[in-house]
Amino acid sequence: MWNLETFRKLFSCTREEIPCLLTNYTRSTSARVTMLMAGWFVGRGVSTGQKEETTIAANRPDLLESPLDGTWLSRVRSSTNASPLRGRNYVRDPISQADYASLIAHPQFGGV
Repeated sequence: MWNLETFRKLFSCTREEIPCLLTNYTRSTSARVTMLMAGWFVGRGVSTGQKEETTIAANRPDLLESPLDGTWLSRVRSSTNASPLRGRNYVRDPISQADYASLIAHPQFGGV
């Protein structure tokens, strides 16, 4: 359900002039990478229950109060669970060089 294809399809249904937010209880690096690679702008959400933070994805960057930044990107490089979610099979892997290049090209990071 949280794979790259699904998030791309959801993003393709949005229009910039109509604000759209997706909230999620996860703070998983791989889920956040997946949302970003699908085109969403991604930030930290409020805490809930025992979680320190959640995730918010938006179709416009101005909708995020706390967008992910360069500090988060540096953690992506060292994470053992940063590979985007593809297909039905969950694979816990570090992000590949090709996926990282795609990630840093996202407008949210301004070509870091």
